Amino acid sequence: MPFAEPDDIAEQWRPLTSAEEARAEGLLVIAERLIRRHVTITADDLLVAKQVSIEMVTDALDNGPRSMGPKITQATLDGASYTATVPDADGHTWVLTFTSDMRELFGLAATPGPEYYFGDCPQ
Repeated sequence: MPFAEPDDIAEQWRPLTSAEEARAEGLLVIAERLIRRHVTITADDLLVAKQVSIEMVTDALDNGPRSMGPKITQATLDGASYTATVPDADGHTWVLTFTSDMRELFGLAATPGPEYYFGDCPQ
């Protein structure tokens, strides 16, 4: 269940169009999953998670879909011609970013630490 709703975004940012509201619903679900991948949420973190979700989705909506370049599938040796395919859908993707500042809001290090220890146990 998302930490925020499209109405929360509209209250803090601006009224959303019907297309933006539909997109925000999907992005808020993804934002929740992204946050949970980085943070073990406690009751104290719920308000921070809500605000971070709103910030992530607002940024994505404000920047709009970011173009994904075509993939070149065939090219001539002299580079005079090539065949390109556009990615599925309309060739765009919406990007959600979990920044180092957002990590710090949850009390995490700005960058993730090592995942493996080589001979040394953490103290």
